[in-house]
Amino acid sequence: MIRYLLLALYLLAVLEATFDLGLGLIPGLSAKNLLLYALIFTIFARAVLANTKIFVPLASIHIAFMLLAAYGTLSWVINWLFDPTYPSFQGLKSLKSELVDNFLFFLVFFFGPNNYKDAKDIFIFGLYLIALMSIMTIIDTVGIFDFGFMQRDADGRVRGPIGESNQYGAFMVFFVPLFAAMALGSKGIARIGWWLVFFCGFGLLIVTGSRGAYLGLLAGCIFGLKFVRPYFGGFQIWRTAGKMAGILLVIVLAIGLANMELVTERIEQSTSTDVEKMSSGRASIWRATVLVQAQEPFSFLVGKGWNAHSNSGIWKSAHNYYLLILFELGAIGVFLFGLLMYVVIRQVRTLIVRTEGKERVLMCGVAYGLFGLLVSIMFVDLSVPWFYIWSFLGMSLRIAFEKDQEFHREREYEVGKTSGQLA
Repeated sequence: MIRYLLLALYLLAVLEATFDLGLGLIPGLSAKNLLLYALIFTIFARAVLANTKIFVPLASIHIAFMLLAAYGTLSWVINWLFDPTYPSFQGLKSLKSELVDNFLFFLVFFFGPNNYKDAKDIFIFGLYLIALMSIMTIIDTVGIFDFGFMQRDADGRVRGPIGESNQYGAFMVFFVPLFAAMALGSKGIARIGWWLVFFCGFGLLIVTGSRGAYLGLLAGCIFGLKFVRPYFGGFQIWRTAGKMAGILLVIVLAIGLANMELVTERIEQSTSTDVEKMSSGRASIWRATVLVQAQEPFSFLVGKGWNAHSNSGIWKSAHNYYLLILFELGAIGVFLFGLLMYVVIRQVRTLIVRTEGKERVLMCGVAYGLFGLLVSIMFVDLSVPWFYIWSFLGMSLRIAFEKDQEFHREREYEVGKTSGQLA
């Protein structure tokens, strides 16, 4: 039952985002959240009825996430109690949707699958949905059909179901490597289909016009290559890299020729000697953010409070997820987020070590996407895409845990077999 509830949750989330359904039951409670809470109750009930001793797999990740969520909650409580100008209800909604709910989504997609097969099937199902959404989005973007969920800004940049152009670009940075991994690991018609999906995803990334996303994808390739190199032969890596470089060049040229105004603008901004123009105004926003925080130097350690940036008088969002955390939760919050990412990356390494063949290629895509995302969020405040990212990380790390358990069981069996022979 839990397996089907997870599939339904992912399907509902994608449909709600893609078609802007707005499935709210009452203020603060959507159909997606209701299904989330039902899943939490069902998973807890299953654990109780199993009547086994309590065991929390990958406890370090859950502890790191809980520490970040607890510190964010404490920050909100302090502001609510001692700052009469603080919009406490808005802050509570933001805390719930941007931190607590993301933790819960990670938990249900990690604990929900009962075994390796369930985790892998849900992972593939979710990836198929994201692939379908990407194909529909690119069709809407080029005007073949008008589904009505894509928009173009005056400068030609696209925004869509996952938010404004920079957020959409960061979203695609995480998933494009997964599309490529599926293509590289498939054969026949399936391989052609996944290359088509990759073409659509990469094309969407380009037309978002997000230079932070471009940099993130490049950095993800560099860091990811170093991360996975010990598990593949050098010739295999360079051959694959050469194929990908050729494919990317063709896509960039094709999309660039069709969007010359956008390309020209991005090149002019990137090569400008004017820092403001080169950073698309981010330099002023970052400077203002630091100056406002410097009025209370102690806030560099503890932050000015959860959701405080929206109430700071700064005219735009921080356009830097790390700077936003520093402003609202201080160096303590940045450390806790960094700790969370460190333990996640450590488990992603386990995921790559324990898998092989097509599965290892796919899980390398998770590593590439995660590294790219962590660079991309230096240039955007991420909010909407976190559901998809944390749910996929929950499924991926469940696969890592199951493969690790399988590895240890096989080793124990071999050791026991050898000991019996010696006896």
